[in-house]
Amino acid sequence: MSTKSRWFLGAACAAMFLALAPTLTGIAVGKNITDFALGFGVALMFGALVTWKNHRIG
Repeated sequence: MSTKSRWFLGAACAAMFLALAPTLTGIAVGKNITDFALGFGVALMFGALVTWKNHRIG
């Protein structure tokens, strides 16, 4: 796995944690913020898959 893929996965984990932390702790945060963080995490996971695939093939 390339370094870029690891950075993408680390950032995706952080975004997912930020999206789910208000739910787990009971803190009231706007739904738009959690939706954005969740979508951003998914996009970063997709980026990790793409860079990992390019590293593995090339």
